[in-house]
Amino acid sequence: MQDDFIKAELNKYKQVLEAQVEKLSIQHPIKIDEHFLFNKESKSTEEKASMIAKNRLEKIKNSPALYWITFENKEYDKATIYDLYCKKVENNLLEEFKTGKEFYSDNELKCRRVFSSYKSKNEQDFGTQTLYVGKVENNLWGRLAVHSGWGTSPKTAGLQLRYWYDFHSFGDLTFNYIVFDNQLKYFVEVLEKELRNKLNPLLGKK
Repeated sequence: MQDDFIKAELNKYKQVLEAQVEKLSIQHPIKIDEHFLFNKESKSTEEKASMIAKNRLEKIKNSPALYWITFENKEYDKATIYDLYCKKVENNLLEEFKTGKEFYSDNELKCRRVFSSYKSKNEQDFGTQTLYVGKVENNLWGRLAVHSGWGTSPKTAGLQLRYWYDFHSFGDLTFNYIVFDNQLKYFVEVLEKELRNKLNPLLGKK
């Protein structure tokens, strides 16, 4: 009886996967530049790229997604970017940390932020063209907001790009993403691991 149940569940997911493969496509990528990062949500207008991206991603708020952030300037020395990020993370740990959303919102540059993890330098492949690979079960815009440095929680980790990334030196970034059916929200974690192994991002999990 248990075998029949397992077979039925596997067949169900097989059908879901086959349907997903048929309609799978990479969505129109989002360009991340200095204007995108430094336009605060509360002060943005419909004409600004950040709000256009927000409106687009809010439409898929309840869907799981896989995303990866790539460099537009493929020639730049990634070791320099890695070192700058590590230095920012180390300095950030020395900054004052207080709990409370009200304090955090009013003192964004003074409050310690949580940064994404990174591999040790001897594990890095500095030839990578990918900065980060991630996934969400829902609210893709919220994840991009945290990576941009707009997060409203001092406990949510992200790249916090607007606090360290130099667009004039390193070039713009591209936020690529694929949206999946809700039935596959747990399977996206498996795909994230495989994509991370393939793209070998500069920052993030091993």
